[in-house]
Amino acid sequence: MNDSNEQALAERVVHAMMAKDAFSRWLGIEILEVRPTASRVRLVVREEMVNGFGVCHGAVPFALADSALAFFRVAVTRADETVALFRGTVYKTRQPFFTELE
Repeated sequence: MNDSNEQALAERVVHAMMAKDAFSRWLGIEILEVRPTASRVRLVVREEMVNGFGVCHGAVPFALADSALAFFRVAVTRADETVALFRGTVYKTRQPFFTELE
């Protein structure tokens, strides 16, 4: 697969997943950049995402990282500061993600 085909596939996968992912949309996740080996996403921390200490609840960056992991390995940052690193295991199945009708 050439670079332009890989880019097109990466974009197709990310956009198809987001279209079906109501939770990520509810979080307000924005896709900033998509590449075959990386992506950049962001969300704005809203008032209901803040804990009793006035900082972002730990579940929010975890949820962001979990959604991003569906695309690639994850580093959560705020401005130039790393807030969290997230590594997970993703299993590939034999079931195709796209059907010929899509």
